[in-house]
Amino acid sequence: FSADSQRLVSAGKDRKIKLWDLKNWTGNLKKTSGIECPFGHSAVSPCGNKLLVLEKGVLTLKGNLEGSLEGLPDNLSKAYWISSDRLICTRQNPPELFIWNLKGNLEKSIRFPKSKTLKSRYLEASQTILVARNFSNSDQIQLDRFDATSLELITSSQMRFPETMWANFENPLLVSFSSRGEKVAIKNGLSHILVHDVLSGDLIKDLAHEGEHGIQGQALSPDGNTLAYATRKRPYIKIYDLLGDRPLTTLKGHNMVLYQMSFSPDGKRLVSSSIGYSPLILWDTKKWSQVASLPISPGSVSPIARFSQSSDNLIIYETLLDSNTRNVRILKAPSLTEIENSGNATGQ
Repeated sequence: FSADSQRLVSAGKDRKIKLWDLKNWTGNLKKTSGIECPFGHSAVSPCGNKLLVLEKGVLTLKGNLEGSLEGLPDNLSKAYWISSDRLICTRQNPPELFIWNLKGNLEKSIRFPKSKTLKSRYLEASQTILVARNFSNSDQIQLDRFDATSLELITSSQMRFPETMWANFENPLLVSFSSRGEKVAIKNGLSHILVHDVLSGDLIKDLAHEGEHGIQGQALSPDGNTLAYATRKRPYIKIYDLLGDRPLTTLKGHNMVLYQMSFSPDGKRLVSSSIGYSPLILWDTKKWSQVASLPISPGSVSPIARFSQSSDNLIIYETLLDSNTRNVRILKAPSLTEIENSGNATGQ
């Protein structure tokens, strides 16, 4: 509030600062002199020396700048690394999926002329790209799975999913897939997680947590058999066995509300983060025990972390408090076996 109680300033996850006139307590928005700074889509290359940044449909490269983006369309909606010199991209006008190499060549393209809107998710571990489409006068979603390296169609299914899946399809915090996209876990409403078989559309499990102040983060294991999730009531991660239809364990280590969690592609580790300044925690999924606590960078908040395709690196995106940019860190994350063998070899 302002000192004279006539105005209110607010900031939200939409990255906007707004100034409100409270004379009449009507909530009418005054003309805002504040800031709008949406984060662009970004991705780290498999070799870790390039970063692509997509902002307002225009793609740029950071880091090792070998390669050409000349001729690449400037109305892109998403772009992902297939390899260190090839990208797979989507755009809306026209709805299209295509492969671009950094020699400056278009390798292959698929257009979807009948589609109203195109959304995509790249599953890096299996190099599978999921393309979701909706159509005018239809309440169904067409979900296609493609081999990202060749754009060969793997499966295609048309089914009814919750509206939240379509709305949040590209958000891994709310919609998580198994490594090949055969199962999906969807945060539905405040207190439900729905797990579906993508190929048949069947509902596998509806996990309801009424009275726990809502679901706060979830992740599906690479094989689709285990679900990790948290609620706002307590900063604990709950592990659920979908095959056995039973809770497995509860992971305790965070002190603040959970923000995000992600399995390694090999399924052997889980990384989790919470809101605020708390460290990330790395968990072993065999014993479900904490193996590392990783402080975030000074001046940053609420990190998002995921493993690289090989599970050997941990990529951390951190929101900087005094900037409109994100900090990207890449940490070596060798397996526990590799760490133990290294220690035995050196006597340490």
